[in-house]
Amino acid sequence: IYPNPAYNELNISVEGETIDEVIVYGITGQMILNVQPTGGTIDISNLQSGMYIVEVTIENIKVRQKLLVQR
Repeated sequence: IYPNPAYNELNISVEGETIDEVIVYGITGQMILNVQPTGGTIDISNLQSGMYIVEVTIENIKVRQKLLVQR
């Protein structure tokens, strides 16, 4: 997941796999964004500055990573 900190776009790179779903949670655990990306790029321009948790699902495997959004 890059760049981190991010501004308007978030890129997710997975070699040889298809991303099934990406969920962005606020720091309190509330779901903010749920997308099925095409091309590995997600528009996050509507997110406010702050810390988020990004959960990427690939073939029923979930990976979470912290994300800092700056404006």
